[in-house]
Amino acid sequence: MAVQITVSRSNSSGSVGRMCRRVRPVALVHPGKKPTTIKVSRDGNQTAVIPAARHHAVLTMIDSGLELDHRLQDGRLVTTRRPS
Repeated sequence: MAVQITVSRSNSSGSVGRMCRRVRPVALVHPGKKPTTIKVSRDGNQTAVIPAARHHAVLTMIDSGLELDHRLQDGRLVTTRRPS
């Protein structure tokens, strides 16, 4: 089972860019305690942002302690549980 969330793609300058069709792992960056943007990064570069309406769902996944894998696919963040 996979969780899919539509994301806004951004390039290194923070502006929205076109989505890549290749499927590669990404990392989610917890925003900390103050309200801010949840960033999706690959190789240390921000590639997308999570819309504010989906912050609660994403923070719940990050804070769950589960071993999860994340990737961007067709404009969506796809999250699956890592095999044990």
